[in-house]
Amino acid sequence: MRKWLDVLVGCISLLAIGILLLSFSQVFAENDSFDSLAVSSNVDKITANSPFEITVKDKTNTSNKIVIPLKDGLVYQEQKQGDATIKNDSVNNQLVIEWKSGGEHETILSFVSSKPGTVTLQAFDEAHHVSNTASVLVQNEPKEVKNSQFSNRTIDSAFDNLTPFDQSPYGTIMDAKGNYVSGKAVKKSKEIIPLIYYGKQSSKDIIKNGAPERYPSINSEYDPGTIIKVKNVGFHQGEPCVLAIRIISTRVTMDVFNQFPMSVGRSGDPLKFELEIWVEDANGNEIQDPGLDILLPMKIKISKLSDGKNRNVVTLLSNRSGISNVLVRDASLSGTGAGSSFLDVSGENYQLLGKEWSNMDYNILYNSTQHLFLSASLQDNNGDYVPYVRYVDYLSYHKLFSASSSDMVMQIPYAPPSTKVEKNEKTVKANFNIDQTLVAQNPSFYPNDFSVNFSMGDLVKANSLYSIQVIDKDQRAVQVSRSSDANTGTISITANKSVLSQLANNQLSITGSFDLNTDAPDLINTFQSDGFFHIPIEVANSDQPDMKVKGETLVKMPPPTGTPISQVVSLHSSSDELNPDDLVTDLKSILPQDKIKAVAIKEPRKFEQLGSTSVDVVVESELTHVQGIVTVPVEVKTGDLQLTNVPQSIDFGTVLISSALQDVPVKKTISNLAVQETRYFGKWELGATVSKPITGKVSKKTLGKLFYLSGGEKRPLSNGLQILENGGYTGRKEPLDISKTWNKENGLILEIKQGEALHEAYQGEITWTLRDAPI
Repeated sequence: MRKWLDVLVGCISLLAIGILLLSFSQVFAENDSFDSLAVSSNVDKITANSPFEITVKDKTNTSNKIVIPLKDGLVYQEQKQGDATIKNDSVNNQLVIEWKSGGEHETILSFVSSKPGTVTLQAFDEAHHVSNTASVLVQNEPKEVKNSQFSNRTIDSAFDNLTPFDQSPYGTIMDAKGNYVSGKAVKKSKEIIPLIYYGKQSSKDIIKNGAPERYPSINSEYDPGTIIKVKNVGFHQGEPCVLAIRIISTRVTMDVFNQFPMSVGRSGDPLKFELEIWVEDANGNEIQDPGLDILLPMKIKISKLSDGKNRNVVTLLSNRSGISNVLVRDASLSGTGAGSSFLDVSGENYQLLGKEWSNMDYNILYNSTQHLFLSASLQDNNGDYVPYVRYVDYLSYHKLFSASSSDMVMQIPYAPPSTKVEKNEKTVKANFNIDQTLVAQNPSFYPNDFSVNFSMGDLVKANSLYSIQVIDKDQRAVQVSRSSDANTGTISITANKSVLSQLANNQLSITGSFDLNTDAPDLINTFQSDGFFHIPIEVANSDQPDMKVKGETLVKMPPPTGTPISQVVSLHSSSDELNPDDLVTDLKSILPQDKIKAVAIKEPRKFEQLGSTSVDVVVESELTHVQGIVTVPVEVKTGDLQLTNVPQSIDFGTVLISSALQDVPVKKTISNLAVQETRYFGKWELGATVSKPITGKVSKKTLGKLFYLSGGEKRPLSNGLQILENGGYTGRKEPLDISKTWNKENGLILEIKQGEALHEAYQGEITWTLRDAPI
């Protein structure tokens, strides 16, 4: 017996030692964690919805990432100090701090808690080190009861002093015609996408995690992280949009079969769900534009609850900074809606609170650059979640969009039109192509008429407008009226209320053209190096007349023109002999102040074949440097040899009688001596014969002797043929003028001897002979 007792005591001792060792190990680990990670608060207690700060420090500067779990009601605000990247992981309800390299691992973070109680914060790093805890007591500030309607609530109730919607400064009330009544003013949006379902087969338009919903039902359940996309919700730039909904926390129930648009609810503890909402185009690209707002119709319907006075359906909308308006129709605030719908601010959220039998239709207007986060919960007056009781206490009816435009409580603006760049390279006409997106309105909100207005100023001829075509997205003609303002040159295309209602979600295409006003002095200022006149066009619509959109239409500067002058050239000759200025006439441009010149033959060439051909002459605008081509007809011939001209007379002038020998040059000729050889390889000789010697008119005595000076050689002329000049191809442009070069050293010379001349007039005759020379 003692032996067993000794064994038992030994085992107990061993167990105690093990426990002791384990305890020491834990103590050492905790102390090591506290030394490396630390969190602290700047306050011990705070009132609900008031900010407080937490300092997080990694003393070793070795960790890369720290995680801080966030409890329900605790909202991260901003980083006050420190060099770190902060990520708010709403899926896992935690804050992730990623330290930046090279800096101190210390940051100060701001938080707000909307729920009373003790908030405890603790940090963990990737090595599983745990920090100390920082605790802050969140209290409700005692308030006086100001409204007897809530006299059943205690002073410390989480929902004291709620503001009825019709008294809230954060809500906007509209009348049945979409006109502003009271509350927060509605700022005009450039464009709004209303989340209205325009499809026909709802179940086929639902996508779950990238695939069609295979089994849509009235009680389809979706887990956190699930992304539901609904096609054909909204309309943007002529195309339907896609509504995306991500389940953030707790499983939700959606009726995606019987009621569409689908209702969202929660049956199970906790009675709360959270959703994230955004909008995509048909290609899956998220629509994010600072000038674009989203209008979400949302219906919250609350039936009988187990304890109506102690039950609150709380809907939070965030981020509040991205929400422009929470709107309702004034009629919905009467009857069961009055006094049972409340709107207040809760931290960075708008808080909508409804009581049993409340049945409210809201419109949430928010900017497309931000996602809308929506949470709904069933809470008692102390702010605690009500336990789920089947058929009694549960969340049953949040509709997040609508299938009827009648659920919109405000008029949707018609976005400014757009203009496409049109290029006209064929005619001198300024074409225009304008698109105007139309949206389906609440049937009561369509304007009596709507117009698209555009102008190109005086750069086009306003009275030359060619037929305008207006078609919708299905290429069907649209019935519109047209008017113009002669003073401003503005053209207006107008559709009436009936046409707008029939078109609903659509896109108008407005096309036509004007003649270019080539007489406008400023037209030349629109010409650019691409060869086009860039004609500005300004478009706007009657809904947003101050939002003018500027575009341009391009008209190609036509090439200058001219009239060709036909040419004859010699076989084997070249186009180099042709002068471009001599080949064209009547040069013209569309610009009256322009000057056109012929600058070159486009492709120099030789003429190697007899017959008809042509050359292209390049002509150019002096103002724009745009070039054109004039095609000149050319006839290629063999050519011939011609003595195109001979002098009618050769005058040696009046010569003084001298006692010495005289060489008298020609003083002048009437007409010239010219040869033209148009045979490209032709050779010729020019000779002269004295057919009548120079003889005195009275004495009948001959005078002197004729010589021809050429190249320093003095050749005598007689009654026999004397060759004086020879040559070859002269070209067709100008004959070779031989007599032009005659002077005292070249050409005809009259030699007079001493005592030979008498005082009288002398006359003789020369015969010129032109003949082929041997090649």
